[in-house]
Amino acid sequence: MLFEEIQNRPAHTRVHVRARTCLLDGAILLWLAGDTRSMRADGWIQLSAMPAIPTERDCAGLGGAILIDDEDPAHTDLRAVVSHIDEWLPVQEIAGLRLFELDLRGFGLLDDAPSEEQLATYFYPKADDADCPEIASPNAPTQSLQQ
Repeated sequence: MLFEEIQNRPAHTRVHVRARTCLLDGAILLWLAGDTRSMRADGWIQLSAMPAIPTERDCAGLGGAILIDDEDPAHTDLRAVVSHIDEWLPVQEIAGLRLFELDLRGFGLLDDAPSEEQLATYFYPKADDADCPEIASPNAPTQSLQQ
C-alpha cells in the first residue's frame, strides 16, 4: 500500500503533498500521509458514508473471516482506509460530507503553499559576490554584452 511506503520513509525525507484534484476516500489517505499538504483553492475532500459492518458469523472457526455474500470487497477496503484516516479526522462526524478548504484548515490539515519569494531563495540564492549581479537580483533586467 502506497500509504505505508510513505509512512515508512527515512526520517530525513520530508514529503509535501499538493492535491490538484478533489479527493475521495482512499485518495484522502495518501494526501494525509504527507508531512505537509496543500490543495487548490476550490478543492475539497469527501469521505463516503461508512458501510454497515457485516453481522458476525462463525465462519469455520475463523474469527475475522467475512462471508463473500455479506460484504463487497470495496467496503472491506474502505473500512481499512477509514481506520487510518481516523488518526487525522473525526470519521464518524465527517462521513458523507464534503469538506472544503476552510473546514480542512479548521482541522489543521492544510499548510500554506510556499510563496514565490520562498521558492526563489532555493533557485536564486543571495549572492555576496558583486561580480554576479544576475544571481544577487534575479528579477533585475538582463544586460546585453556589448564590445
